[in-house]
Amino acid sequence: MGLDSLSTPRKVGAAAAFLTALGVALAYQVPATLDLQMGSGFTSSFAVENFHDAERGYRWSRARSRLVFRDPGASGRARLELTLAGFRPRGQEPPLVLIEAGGERLRLTPSRRIDDYTLEVTTSGVWSSDLAVEIRSETFSPGVFDQRALGVRVHRARLFIDGAAIPPVRQMLLSALVTLLLFTLSGNRAASLLAAPTMAASFALFRGLATLVVPALAASLMALALVRWLAPSCERFVRSVLRDSVQSVAGALTGLWSWAFVIVSGAALVGVVASHWSVSELEFDIGSGRPDALTRRFGAFDQEAGVSFRRALAGASLDLRDFGAGGPWTVEVHASLASGASRGLLIKVADAELVADVSSTWNAFVLELPEPPLGWRAGHRLEFPGLGAGNVLLIDRVLVDRGRAMPSLRTLATVLAAGLLIGAALLATGLRHRWALAGAALCWAAVIAGLALDPVLVTPFLATTLLAAVASLILAALTRSFLDALEARELAPALSPLAVAVAVAGFFLAFLTTASPLYEGGHFGFHTAIAEEIWQGRFLLYYLPFPGSMLSRQPQWANLIVPHSCLYHILTSPFALFPTLWFVLLTKLFLATLLFGVTVTSALVATRVGNVRAGVGAALAAAFLPIGYQLLGLGHLMTLFGTWASVLALGFTVVHVDRLSERAMFWCAAALWTLCCLSYTGSLLFASLAMIGAISMVAWRQQVDLAKRLAALLLIAWGMSFVLYYIHWALPFVTESLPELLTGSGSERDIDVMARLAAQPRKLAYTFGAWLVPVVGLVGLTRARPPEARALLYSWGAILVGFAFLDLGFNFLLKHHYFTYPAIAIGLGLLLEWLSRKNLASRMILGLLVVSIVWMGFQEALSAARGGV
Repeated sequence: MGLDSLSTPRKVGAAAAFLTALGVALAYQVPATLDLQMGSGFTSSFAVENFHDAERGYRWSRARSRLVFRDPGASGRARLELTLAGFRPRGQEPPLVLIEAGGERLRLTPSRRIDDYTLEVTTSGVWSSDLAVEIRSETFSPGVFDQRALGVRVHRARLFIDGAAIPPVRQMLLSALVTLLLFTLSGNRAASLLAAPTMAASFALFRGLATLVVPALAASLMALALVRWLAPSCERFVRSVLRDSVQSVAGALTGLWSWAFVIVSGAALVGVVASHWSVSELEFDIGSGRPDALTRRFGAFDQEAGVSFRRALAGASLDLRDFGAGGPWTVEVHASLASGASRGLLIKVADAELVADVSSTWNAFVLELPEPPLGWRAGHRLEFPGLGAGNVLLIDRVLVDRGRAMPSLRTLATVLAAGLLIGAALLATGLRHRWALAGAALCWAAVIAGLALDPVLVTPFLATTLLAAVASLILAALTRSFLDALEARELAPALSPLAVAVAVAGFFLAFLTTASPLYEGGHFGFHTAIAEEIWQGRFLLYYLPFPGSMLSRQPQWANLIVPHSCLYHILTSPFALFPTLWFVLLTKLFLATLLFGVTVTSALVATRVGNVRAGVGAALAAAFLPIGYQLLGLGHLMTLFGTWASVLALGFTVVHVDRLSERAMFWCAAALWTLCCLSYTGSLLFASLAMIGAISMVAWRQQVDLAKRLAALLLIAWGMSFVLYYIHWALPFVTESLPELLTGSGSERDIDVMARLAAQPRKLAYTFGAWLVPVVGLVGLTRARPPEARALLYSWGAILVGFAFLDLGFNFLLKHHYFTYPAIAIGLGLLLEWLSRKNLASRMILGLLVVSIVWMGFQEALSAARGGV
């Protein structure tokens, strides 16, 4: 059958899908090895269940753990090979381990060494052929400093399919579906016909990876196809935004080339070298947690007699391979034993060793090391083998004299790339070349200053800084393309490139704040744990009103039931698919993106009710007011999510207040208001009251039609959110919480009203940096136009004033501050624009306000990044 006979698109798509399924079936006739590297790797993260976190090259199992090989093919017989180590402290027998897989069992007692154990298994199945391997093991706890229940160390798991296998129907159909969807969405005949050999090669050469990627790819393409079918205009819109974003990234990267960038980049590299030369003596305070990113196999933190320390477990190490080379190193380790005394190998570095007498008193042990080689990595890795069975080695700190060290090539490349990507991100927003150069130079200057002031903290943080720069570039390109597309369709006002650049800078700072090694995050761990539990199948536990619900039982308000939606946790729960480190980083990227959304929306509203300069001022205020970084520092993630949802709803309504009579605009606003009501109970309360206030003002102005539309938006949002979530909480709230509220539960007795009133300026200063900031912002809202938009903004800002008085009798935990800070930012933007058009004295006040806002925000971000608020 030639290509000429495939004249119609339907025949081409069907032929490509058939060839793909056939190619996958043929690929399963090739012998394959599915390899799970348990200590690292993408595939192993999706294959393990109920294991401890990955360590250097292995994972500890629990009493009962499980790993799954996805769709290896029904081959009849296959060979399972597990690389295990039955390590136990001296004096304890190795564990008894039972392995069950494919209908076969293997009982064994693994030795302390790393050995391979083989089991002949059977793989079967027509629709799917997953092979589940269950590992049961006796457990032990390493000691008081590490009380995990550890089973057996699993280093590697491999499944050998030595001959042909029956392909699982699931993978054949999904692969064919991917090809068919690719052809349908792209319309490219050549691309669809190339999918067949590509899929076949993937399953033949990388079967373990292909079985994971193909289902995810099929689901993504199906979602895109559904969107295209239901809303073809939306699909075209998304496609154009993505295409323009890719072009924007490419243009920004190529636009970096100039002699100015070359000169400044060279100066940055010289600065990195100078920062290394300026600090020769380094202190790694193991007991403080500051060098935690460099440590491996250290136990929990402890303190005794004024000394903070950590226990060095077997195989503990301190990785200093990015701290430079240029001369011999002198290493001084402050160590002791938990009890008694012993002589043994304390430190091992490549060929150098230090054998010492260690006792229960703290002593300094010195080791002279040769000059490390200069290359991609430059430095040494200190290993602490332990001092034998029964000895608990404690490490307080490690002092290193590295001399005038040259930075590693990796350090130079990371710093250079981070600055260049920040410059590219600013170019992608539409700023001119000189502004991009200034932004890159500022990034380089900050990194160089950090390397000079605190190299122990900043050096391992460089990779995260590079990730933040990459994310900033992608976000800048997507946002600029999205806003341009909205402007072209008259769906949003033209936003200044400077406003977008300010928002990107705020995103960069917010992510680095949460990703800091010293960031504690308040309730961050609590919320990420809930997201992980939801991903593991405990959705109903947080969706329904179970007794003692962690989300909705409020101990600070006398255990009142206040239904808090778990929507935030549902949205972040898919990140739990990834290893713990990436789960946390992706969650923090999501949080920074929420703040970015607040900033951009505030700028759009200010541009709509003012002008382009007002949008820049609002972006500056929203990005750098301390309140956003305070939310990150406290870990009030649901509050942040609710604030983001409410600013989307209110902001969209303000921007399109004169177009709500259009069906598309109305229902888009209704969807955003429903999201607002579902996001957080505080947002439901405050946004509803703001809307009711706006409706009242609009009705008083005899704009009856607009008042009806606003009321309809609110009623639809209430109804949808009630049906989707609050219906389950209505009875507990009415029967338990409402009587308590009516009798004054949650309010304080014997209130000193004057003292509480006098504390209001202090509360405002706590969240906004200075009590005058929200006052100025509220005054600035008077500059808004037209009157309909001004009514919405007045009602929004009035929430801060009204609940400040209600707060005298009921502790609202400053939630009204967080909800209204976008409105304050919009007011500040309008006021800053007004000052920019006045005389010299006004412009001086403008400069003072801008510097003050940026400085207060930076201070709050730095405080949160260092573990405070």
